[in-house]
Amino acid sequence: MWQIKAVAQCLLAPVLAWMLLALQGCELAQVQKAAADAKQKVESLLPGSNRSREETRTRAQAAFLQPSRPSSSQAAEMPVELSIPLAASFWSLGARLLMPVSPKSSNGGLLPAQMLMVDTGSSSLAFCESSLLQEAAYQETQYNSCNRYNPGGAPMYYWGPFVEGDLHAGNVTFSNASYSIMGQEENMGCQHGIQGIFGIAFRQLDVASPTKPNFTMADCQEDGEELPPPMIQTLQAQGGVEKLGIHWSGQLGDNRGRLYLDDAAVTNEHYDKTSEVGPAVLGETGWYDIAVQKISVGDQEFTGLGCAPEPGKQCVMDTGTPAVTVPPEVFDSAAQLIKAGGSANLTFWLPAVSGDAVALSFDLATIFQMGGLFKGRKEENVILGLSMWAFYYTVFDISAQSVSFFPQQPGTEASRSAILQKILAEERALGLLPPGEGRRMEELPVTVHV
Repeated sequence: MWQIKAVAQCLLAPVLAWMLLALQGCELAQVQKAAADAKQKVESLLPGSNRSREETRTRAQAAFLQPSRPSSSQAAEMPVELSIPLAASFWSLGARLLMPVSPKSSNGGLLPAQMLMVDTGSSSLAFCESSLLQEAAYQETQYNSCNRYNPGGAPMYYWGPFVEGDLHAGNVTFSNASYSIMGQEENMGCQHGIQGIFGIAFRQLDVASPTKPNFTMADCQEDGEELPPPMIQTLQAQGGVEKLGIHWSGQLGDNRGRLYLDDAAVTNEHYDKTSEVGPAVLGETGWYDIAVQKISVGDQEFTGLGCAPEPGKQCVMDTGTPAVTVPPEVFDSAAQLIKAGGSANLTFWLPAVSGDAVALSFDLATIFQMGGLFKGRKEENVILGLSMWAFYYTVFDISAQSVSFFPQQPGTEASRSAILQKILAEERALGLLPPGEGRRMEELPVTVHV
C-alpha cells in the first residue's frame, strides 16, 4: 500500500508542475521538457521491465484522462430510482397534478408526451387525443373503458376502446399497459390543457365493457371484466414492497411535484423519518381510502362521520379533487373561526397501524388562503383532496396497507393567493356553483340512466 501512495505522490507533483507552467504561459518547449522530466522520474519509481513500466504509465495516463465509470456488473447492481415529474395546472376550481406520458409510436419511438391528470380517485388511464389510434403502437382488445366522474355535480364521463401497449413517463416504462383512447367525452378537461387522465387507484375501479358495433355510453356495464391499472401493475412487477410517494409543492407550474415508485418513495429529499406522521391504516376497496374517527376545528369536535374502509363508507385521499372536502357543519365552524380572526387548526384523527390515533393537522388560515377547503354536500363523505398534498408529502405502502405523512411548507403566500384568486374568478364567471364546490375526479359506478 505504501508503494502506491509513494507513486501517487510523485505523479501528483509533476502533473501540478506541468499545469502551472501551462497556466503561466510558458513556451511549448518548456512545457514538453517538464513533461519529459516528469515521465522519467515516474518511470524510475515503477517496478518491473520497460514494458511493464510502459503499461503502468499508460494506465496512469488513462486514469487522469478518462472519467470514472462503474463496471457493467456494478451498474447492474446499482438500483434505479423510479420517479416521474409532475406539473400543476389550474382547472375547474382548483389545482390539478399533471403527468407527462408518452405512448410508444408505431415506428418504434415515443410520441410527444400528453399531460394527464394524476388521479388517486380512479384507476383508468385514458388519452383525449383520438389520433393516437393511428399513431401509437398497441394491441387491440375486445373491451371499452367507461368512466363517469364528479358525483352529484355536472356530468363528466368518457368511453373509448381499451388497448394494450407500452407507455413512458419520467424514467418509468409501463410495459404492455392497459389504457384507453377516448371515443367520446364530456367535461373531461380535454379542451382546457388537460390531455387525459391517469388513475392510479386499485383494480376494483377499472372495469371494461365488451365492445360491439355502434357502442355508446348506454352499453357500459357495471360488472364487466377487470383489467390491471398500469401504475399498480408496474409496482407489482418490481417485486417486494409496493410503495408510492406523491409530492406537490403547493405551487402552479412545471416540475412542481413528483411521483416516486417503490424504494424511491423513501429515499428522496421529501422523506424524513424523524418527522413522520403515522403510519395510518389504509383501506383497499379500490380508492386510497381511510377511516376518520373524528374531526376537530379548534376545540370543537365532530364525530359519527361514517368513515370506514369498506364499500359505501369510504373517506378517500383523492388528488383528483382539488381541495380537502368536509361535511357542511365542519366547514361552517371553520369559516366562522376565520371570520372571527381566530387562529386554529383543522385536524383529522385517523386510526394508526399501532398506538395512538394519527393527527393530521392543517392551519385553518393557511388552507383557506389557497382555497383548499371545500364544503361537501350532505351525502358526501370526507375527501382529503389535493390541497392536503401541499401540506404533506405522502407515502402509500400498499403491501402493508398503510399511509404516512411528512409535513412540509405549503407553497408560499403568493402561490396560495394565486390559486385562490383563480378560484374566485372562475366562480364569478360561472355564476352557478356555490363557493367551494369544485369538480371531483372520483369515479362513479358506470350504471347509466338513459
